[in-house]
Amino acid sequence: MKIRNIILMAGMMLLAACSDDDDKQAVEQVTGPTEVCVISCNVLADNSNQTGDLSWKKRRDALVSMVETEKPDVLCLQGQYWNQVIYLEQQLAGYASVDYNVNGNDANTGRHNTVMYRADKYTLLQQGRYWLSQKPNTMTYPWASKDEERRCTTWALLKDNSTNARFYVACTQMNDGDEPEDMAARLNSAELNVEMIQQMVIDTGGATTVILAGDMNASNDADDARRDCLAPYYGWMTDARTVGGDTKPSYNGLGTPAAGARLTPDHIFLYKAVPQSFTTLDGNYGVAYISDHNPISCKVKF
Repeated sequence: MKIRNIILMAGMMLLAACSDDDDKQAVEQVTGPTEVCVISCNVLADNSNQTGDLSWKKRRDALVSMVETEKPDVLCLQGQYWNQVIYLEQQLAGYASVDYNVNGNDANTGRHNTVMYRADKYTLLQQGRYWLSQKPNTMTYPWASKDEERRCTTWALLKDNSTNARFYVACTQMNDGDEPEDMAARLNSAELNVEMIQQMVIDTGGATTVILAGDMNASNDADDARRDCLAPYYGWMTDARTVGGDTKPSYNGLGTPAAGARLTPDHIFLYKAVPQSFTTLDGNYGVAYISDHNPISCKVKF
């Protein structure tokens, strides 16, 4: 099925996610340029096999320390379980969150995609989730991928309380795997992300900024066979990594990355925003590794 047809089928989901009041509200005049610092991180699910400094009980304090040190306006977090979401919400009291689980309404199973934002700086206007699948309205798997994990995108429409600027934040994690079915599912997922977000932009007047961040399970490196799945993003958006020449790996494998591993699978893509800086956060915030992925940080202006 063509992705465009899937988008039409998903339209009712987007309408359900947006209240009538939100649809009818007048857009307030933007009073000046807006700057946003966003950090994206695949948190790494809590696992009893992780011990010592690799355990969640150690890593969680380092993750909180990273946020307190870097002071992002927006956080896009992928791959965490519900207990990890609860901990971060409790520790990062200055942030509100939009959180969805890949397994529907059963928060206690499956991984989560979470958008956290500074509650003092932004107002949440709309929010939602769709699955990266042929049926984005429904809790389904990504096409014929052999990954055997459901995948979703969590999104939020935020308003900057100082400038009235509105912008979308979308947090995603695409499927893993190197089989042809996995490759096709990733490309379909990227196409779906772009077209779903394009429709959201149209629904809010066509000039809304978008920040899309997450673990795409593909790098843009010339020797990465997975890179073709990123083409839909490059066709419509700006890659924040192109600013500043930061080529450090975002995947660290907890110190033992596999030979030939694609080392930059984490990305931030922008629409109607200009990246000011891009940094891979590989410092020590209390332990050597916050996750098997280093957080990535971008400052944008629009």
